[in-house]
Amino acid sequence: MRLGFAAAIFAVVGYGLVVALDFHHGSRLFPLAIGIPTLILAGFEVVRQVVRWRRRAPGESDPPAETIPAVSRIPLAWTYGFIGAAFLFGVEWVAPVFILVYLLAMARWSIFKAAASAAAYYLIITTLSGALGLRIPPGWLYR
Repeated sequence: MRLGFAAAIFAVVGYGLVVALDFHHGSRLFPLAIGIPTLILAGFEVVRQVVRWRRRAPGESDPPAETIPAVSRIPLAWTYGFIGAAFLFGVEWVAPVFILVYLLAMARWSIFKAAASAAAYYLIITTLSGALGLRIPPGWLYR
């Protein structure tokens, strides 16, 4: 179970790095800065799990799969939701919406403060991308 999960992360991050190489030189900085260390750590985990698997005694089975604690389900759902929406619609539009929804639903901010934060993020990201000439890749639905 753990070996399969580590191998899946390694494959997904590896694919993401290959895709990021086609981005504009400024846009690929963040995916490469996050993806390369993640790929290295996932590779180490794959090797560690293979070594652990080979050291098992014959007939010994894996321990029961660990369930995700309830306290981890909400952050995991937010993370998967953000990543999925960013792939579909693009980070430029999804991030302000998620900032707004998160600050309203989870942080319990007032609508004014949450909307101001989302608008400030959008203003900063569009200003920086325009000033630096960065092309933010659109989502899959807008290609």
